[in-house]
Amino acid sequence: MRVFAYSHEREAEGEFSQGDTLLSVIRRLGFDPEASCNGRGKCGKCRVEVSPDSRLSPPSDLERKLLGEFVDRGVRLACQTRILGDCRVYIKGQVYGRIETVDRREFGNIFPYIRKERSSLAASQGVDILSATIGEISRDHIDTTHYFADFSGRDVFLYFRPGKLVAITDRKASNLGVSIDIGTTTIASVLVDLDSGQVLARESMMNPQRRFGHDVISRITHTVTEENGLKQLTGLIRNAIAGLVKSLASAAGVDREEINQLVIAGNTTMNHLLLGLPVRSIAIAPFLPFCVDKQRRTSRELGIELSPFAEVLVLPSISGYIGSDIVAGILATDLLDREDELLIDLGTNGEIVLSTGRKLICCSTAAGPAFEGGNISCGSGSIKGAIERVSFSNGLSLETIGSSTPKSICGSGLISIVATFLKERIIDTSGKFSDPSLWPKELKSHFKSDANAFTIAEGVQITLKDLRQFQLAKAAVRTGVEVLLQKYRERSLKRVNIAGGFGRGIEVEDLFTTGILPPSLETEVSIVGNTSLEGCLRFLLYRNSIDRVDEIIDRSQYIELSNLEEFRNMYVEFMKY
Repeated sequence: MRVFAYSHEREAEGEFSQGDTLLSVIRRLGFDPEASCNGRGKCGKCRVEVSPDSRLSPPSDLERKLLGEFVDRGVRLACQTRILGDCRVYIKGQVYGRIETVDRREFGNIFPYIRKERSSLAASQGVDILSATIGEISRDHIDTTHYFADFSGRDVFLYFRPGKLVAITDRKASNLGVSIDIGTTTIASVLVDLDSGQVLARESMMNPQRRFGHDVISRITHTVTEENGLKQLTGLIRNAIAGLVKSLASAAGVDREEINQLVIAGNTTMNHLLLGLPVRSIAIAPFLPFCVDKQRRTSRELGIELSPFAEVLVLPSISGYIGSDIVAGILATDLLDREDELLIDLGTNGEIVLSTGRKLICCSTAAGPAFEGGNISCGSGSIKGAIERVSFSNGLSLETIGSSTPKSICGSGLISIVATFLKERIIDTSGKFSDPSLWPKELKSHFKSDANAFTIAEGVQITLKDLRQFQLAKAAVRTGVEVLLQKYRERSLKRVNIAGGFGRGIEVEDLFTTGILPPSLETEVSIVGNTSLEGCLRFLLYRNSIDRVDEIIDRSQYIELSNLEEFRNMYVEFMKY
């Protein structure tokens, strides 16, 4: 059976066996379609267009339920469609827009993790060149056990990591570093000049592991149920990082061999998958990770092309569900020096940190991927055309990423839609659609009673199931916030910092309207963006961050919410609006 597959970027074809699913076929051809449920027929995201003469299994009842009228237009679910003969399939690509990176273009007063110094090799007088050179620059406590040396003349550049000489070379090159945030849904990166503190390039992409599920549990399960599951996920993330580094270098017009350091943060599972470490224990009580300490690898060990002496450093985690992305976020927001502040990362894991002045009390809630567009029928990441804001005034008004035709709903758009529904009483306190006869007349035509769905734009809708996914996510985060505030807060809260990689399109008022934050909470709220990525940048550019990170770990206390009876009681309560 010959299958020809194509997208707006590439095309490929090959021979396959009768009965293979389209999803497995197009993956083997090198395409990466959206399939957040990993082919279990639950998400309805692996939509492809097939030519009329394609020989395929007939649409199932499940496909007709999830696709509706689109089935008659040649749209199929790749995971539910099996090939019976030759076929031609189009995979609609996604153009990604504003995945949050960092705003600043330059950092000042830096003292970087990798320092470069120019030197002239001392003339040897009874001692070797290395000893003479090290003595001449008055370096104490420098480890010279392992270093890279490549020079022919006397004028050289010396590269130092804290307490360690790492290279002696006469190559005139920049001293560059890369900061990377590995999110469950997205990966963001920044290239920075370690000598000047100037940000040279930013690149982002969706995490390719999402094909095996939108949450960490799905990916952990894949490593257990599939013989080469761990190796497969590790290879995906390493290749993704290598690709991002290549894109960063190209965008900045530099050579990858000028990049001497990578600093990476992510949740604990993402870090383990990057390093090829076992993850099964993270999903089983008492949820213990293989390791939480900072990890160092050479770039060659991870298959990433950088300078000959480049190091990849993964920041430490606090627990199985409070990862190095939160450690980096604490570093970026200076939470260590503050008291009576909250840091909330609105991502798949919903991590929350309360600073008391003495301790950093941390917890994690199973929010799920709804805040990042996952498990939502028309949800997506921050792609071009994703709805990010909705309002109502004599009609429904939409704002999309890139001001493009509405195609989907991203995380900030979902929050905005639910807030608008509550203000206009489109949904009631239970989260269900209210009686349409009571709605503003301009909105009544948007409701499909047979599907129990509200049309936001052509081809984009919100279903009752989507509203329930949002309720689950917001109830989890709200309950975590309430537990920390009720059990550990001693004074009035001074500020809430909302972090997350899905952009700054979120409206603070919507956080209170939807109940993500307690409506009675009177405090400043700051949308701080991707603090994980900025924390990695700080680590690259300010050497005192090494001690700061150690102190963050020492002063952090993890609370397992599932062990608290009040958490279970509150969770049910906060499902309501």
